[in-house]
Amino acid sequence: MIVDGQIAGGPTEGFAEASMQWFIFDEGGNGVGTNFMGHLIPTAREAPACEAGATVGSPAAYVDAVIDLFAPLGVGNVDMPVHPDRVGAAIRDRRR
Repeated sequence: MIVDGQIAGGPTEGFAEASMQWFIFDEGGNGVGTNFMGHLIPTAREAPACEAGATVGSPAAYVDAVIDLFAPLGVGNVDMPVHPDRVGAAIRDRRR
């Protein structure tokens, strides 16, 4: 049961990194957030359904899927976390 949770948790955490979690640093490169109050953690409602996967590659896979979706509009890059505002900005930048 624990192993099953780890297998499903890897892609879920990758999804969170790619779409929900903002890491802000000051000019010196120090992390500004000191606790998890502003660090979103996905619940079963936000998490995609998955059977197996790994944490390391899943953020890139989610971002690549978004880029592939919007490639016909000229989008070639969206920075993590993939947020609707960032996708909209990427579309607007390509149309200029």
